[in-house]
Amino acid sequence: MKAKFKNCDFMNCKTVFNVPAGSGSKLEVDGGSVSNCDNVVFERDPRSLYQLIGLPEDAPKELVRELLNDLVREGNKGESKEKIVKTSRLWAHVGNAANASSIVSAFVSLAEKGKELIDKLPV
Repeated sequence: MKAKFKNCDFMNCKTVFNVPAGSGSKLEVDGGSVSNCDNVVFERDPRSLYQLIGLPEDAPKELVRELLNDLVREGNKGESKEKIVKTSRLWAHVGNAANASSIVSAFVSLAEKGKELIDKLPV
């Protein structure tokens, strides 16, 4: 979605632009001003880590973290990342999900970001 605003003044409001998270909304503002507003752009309804990966919401959080840590562990460098995911205790919760291959890819991609990022994840 693309929205254009020209010479608009936004005053005394909570939020000027309220858009869905991840929507790719494009806002073009030409001229005007913003004053006494709490937020200029607010992304609502952020997607959870589980939604991004494609996991069922009831997958145990401790098994998610366990798998991510297994993927970045030094001793697993020679082992196939796909094998680590598919032999994990979490895999029983993924099982025959239609998006199982994308779940494997998402975990491998997250693991490539490193342990520092994984430690910051809210799981």
